[in-house]
Amino acid sequence: WFHIHDADGVCASSKSFHGAINMTVPVLRLRFPMPGVSCCIKKGRINMAQRPKATPLPLAKMFVISMVMLANTFGSLFVFPFLAFMVHDFFPELDKDQLGRKAGYLGSVYYLGNFVGSLIWGALSDAWGRRPVLLLGMAGSIVSILAFGFSQSFAWAIVTRLMWGLLNGNLGVAKTYVAEICDNSNQARGFIILQVVAASGRLMGAVVGGFLSQPADKYATFHSEFFCHFPYLLPCIVVVGFASFALLIACLFLDETLHLSKAYNQESTSS
Repeated sequence: WFHIHDADGVCASSKSFHGAINMTVPVLRLRFPMPGVSCCIKKGRINMAQRPKATPLPLAKMFVISMVMLANTFGSLFVFPFLAFMVHDFFPELDKDQLGRKAGYLGSVYYLGNFVGSLIWGALSDAWGRRPVLLLGMAGSIVSILAFGFSQSFAWAIVTRLMWGLLNGNLGVAKTYVAEICDNSNQARGFIILQVVAASGRLMGAVVGGFLSQPADKYATFHSEFFCHFPYLLPCIVVVGFASFALLIACLFLDETLHLSKAYNQESTSS
């Protein structure tokens, strides 16, 4: 039998695990680890103390990387509300099955490029650093989205969507950045914030793509020859404007974190 006492030396089995515990228990029934409790067995006595509090999140850095993530998810999904209409404009003579197949090609080619691009940009982020890769990814997205908005043929739309994915590997790099600016005590909260931001970007993208595509047919303000000729340019301009703002914020305030990862790896190797 071990005796587990509080700071006053009192045994009380009715107390709960809020810090020190005060009861006498059989050794065989004592299980470790206990949630929120660290234990030390010394000379027949088990001392229990509360787990240290979580480190506060680096809010300024989280805000900057959240802007990068928001621009990324906002820009990647805004095309889907109008993708089928765009393909129909390119091929008005095709039936629904053929249109659906081509719309699938146009929608998925971005992720094909992103699959390859993520591997390349991930490796480059380990060599060049997180900051330049994130900035280049945002700049590549801005150019590709604007070029996509001026699409006048299916082939041009395919090429710009493919380049759009190839030039943007920010999703994985942004998650690595969050892992490096947080520690074990607050990393989960950091990733939760990043996921909420990503979900908000998807919602924003769907709304903007649905409401602002083909504006000449919907809103008298945009009834002009220019928007009749480029019916899907307006949502691209809105996304590019937001991404440009996020890029400016990142250029000014995004810190490099690659040295943190190298220091941690060296410490782990030496230990």
